[in-house]
Amino acid sequence: MASLDNFDPEDFLRTYWQKKPLLIHQALGNTETLISPDELAGLACEAEIESRLVSFQQKKWYLRHGPFSESDMSQLPRSHWTLLVQAVDHVSPKIAQLMDKFRFIPNWRLDDIMVSYATKGGSVGPHFDNYDVFLVQTRGQREWQLGQLCGESNPLLDHPDLMLLDNFECQQRFVLSPGDILYIPPRYSHWGIAKDNNCITCSIGFRAPAMADIIAEYAEQLGQGVISQQRFQDLNPKLQDNPGEISHHVIDQLQGLIVKAVDDHDALQDWFGQYMTQAKYEHETDGIIETEQGLTEKILAGHSVFRDSATRFAYILGSDQTKFFCNGQCWQLDNRYTALAKLLCGQTTFSAEDFTEWLELSHSRKLLITMFETGQLYFQND
Repeated sequence: MASLDNFDPEDFLRTYWQKKPLLIHQALGNTETLISPDELAGLACEAEIESRLVSFQQKKWYLRHGPFSESDMSQLPRSHWTLLVQAVDHVSPKIAQLMDKFRFIPNWRLDDIMVSYATKGGSVGPHFDNYDVFLVQTRGQREWQLGQLCGESNPLLDHPDLMLLDNFECQQRFVLSPGDILYIPPRYSHWGIAKDNNCITCSIGFRAPAMADIIAEYAEQLGQGVISQQRFQDLNPKLQDNPGEISHHVIDQLQGLIVKAVDDHDALQDWFGQYMTQAKYEHETDGIIETEQGLTEKILAGHSVFRDSATRFAYILGSDQTKFFCNGQCWQLDNRYTALAKLLCGQTTFSAEDFTEWLELSHSRKLLITMFETGQLYFQND
């Protein structure tokens, strides 16, 4: 596993993760080559890529959504604006490799990498997030101010599009240079301001689904299963003194039915693995499907194989089987294929030797061929 410099993952998870901020000096080298302002601006002009511009002019905050044109870019003011492009790791191999530095956090937690370019004074304002984030400075300098812990009760500025804090209380200040990383836990308010006209920051975000969404989504899944045909039935009904009463006996019975419905560990595994590996954006393939024999020969010929950076892989180990998840789909594998699931989840590049033994088994060969046909795996020269 690739690692950060001047960083201890075990100490971080024990001491800082979801507890308190951490500044990591010079955790990465050669960050200036990851992406340039012109490259980022080019991505912001593409219709299929999510982008936005935040500016602060004449004491007012403004937000514009992309895609943008070259004319839009050329007409921007000299300072106090920020261009943000979402999921750059899905389209930039260099940015995608940056994600490998953070594999000490499970795959299902990782979201994507947003990249921002800012001119001097550029910022998105004081705010807080409900998820963990690593802020990687790759070019220029940015000052970060950290403030109070926040929640839904904190007052916000009256703005139709931006959720900015009305009362930000700066408690710490850091100036990040290329290679520095700042970790910020959920709900810690923060405010980043570019110190120059060459400021690029990569934000590695993490998935933190709301419990309300988890319960609602799982309930919907349950409702489509066996219980969709079940109806509430009276058990041992008793004559009541008043027909308007809902008895405790009924509530106890109802609670028992609900607990029984959700008390299925295997069903919860299946749902959670599929839910947390759902692709954030629709995946497109080139439409070229080779024969099984052709793909097998190509792998064995030594062509390098890559995992698509937008693909989400995860697995759950069981006593007699391994559940492998890919972009919301579940593959039930017996435990002789556990090593394959671990291989696919633990690496982003593969050699012919990695797949040789798995191509000899029909079930694993079918899985690998499907991964190629749907674009989750691809050859370097494709």
